[in-house]
Amino acid sequence: MRKGLIGIFLLIQIIGLSNLGYCKWSLINKTPAIEGRVADATTGEPIENVVISCEWVQEVPAFVDTVSKGFAHEVVITDKEGRYRIPSKTSVHFPPLLFVGSQFDEISIIISHPLYSRPMWIGAKKDYLIIGSEKRRIYKSEDGIIHWDIQLLSLEEKYSKAIETLKFKADSEERKRELEAIAYELGLSFIKFAQSGIVNFRVDQEYLYDATSIFSKWEEITNKIGKTRDLERAKEWILKERREYEK
Repeated sequence: MRKGLIGIFLLIQIIGLSNLGYCKWSLINKTPAIEGRVADATTGEPIENVVISCEWVQEVPAFVDTVSKGFAHEVVITDKEGRYRIPSKTSVHFPPLLFVGSQFDEISIIISHPLYSRPMWIGAKKDYLIIGSEKRRIYKSEDGIIHWDIQLLSLEEKYSKAIETLKFKADSEERKRELEAIAYELGLSFIKFAQSGIVNFRVDQEYLYDATSIFSKWEEITNKIGKTRDLERAKEWILKERREYEK
């Protein structure tokens, strides 16, 4: 009787997990390598020291649904030519029985640089990239690699051009609101990078970025708008974090 109940329980669980997507479960999963070049969207010049943070994520069964958990993480830094390579990774996932098991979900990729637009998120499945902002997918080539060249818009280009445009508008409440919106959005970018730790990112115990030059460039942009409280907050955050790192 007990064996019969256990058999029925397992059957119900397998059916339930199949409905949650586990019917596509496979023991061994191999993600393709992803490689390409990161360049400035305006000048076409390569961008060095772009931080590409990758987390391999799996789905694990829960009582009524599945939850996502990272099982591997790697950080890639672009070289002087702006080139990067995210390695292929093979993972083993156990059968989803008795709420013990997993299946590969995606690679979560975040691309960041303190002088370029706010961090970009990309998802990679088993054989293709999901480019949400462009509403398209990039599939792996015959060589088993996903080739993806990335273009990033600099903060200077994005906000300086917007500010220049406002000069041709007469003083009005509308112009004031637009200027405030630019200042607010730019401030959010500063805080986002400060909180993410990108400006304080270190490789082999050395800082990837010179905080002083980053501050100078940020100030150069904000001076066209006027001093912003968010810039000062970002400075305080970064300096505090750097002092902690240096202890």
